[in-house]
Amino acid sequence: MRKPLIADNQRDLNRYLALGLLKEKLSYSHEVADRQLAHVPKSSVDRAYDRAQFFPQRIEMMQQQRYAYYIDSVYLEGIQKIQFEDQGKRSS
Repeated sequence: MRKPLIADNQRDLNRYLALGLLKEKLSYSHEVADRQLAHVPKSSVDRAYDRAQFFPQRIEMMQQQRYAYYIDSVYLEGIQKIQFEDQGKRSS
């Protein structure tokens, strides 16, 4: 069973959602998405030894703007759905 998403604040919730979208919907690796969101490794050993920044992949991620296009498409689908529902209410 999946653990429920618990965010301490809106910023954390936005970061959780962004990380999930980047990995699941847009197929970016966890490490690249994590670094782009400025997350630091949790383990003290990882913080000490994992200095990878993934700059080429992160630059490509930002230049492709796939995340922005995905968010725009979700937003537009929501607007169309609201407009469709409003039209149905008016014709009743």
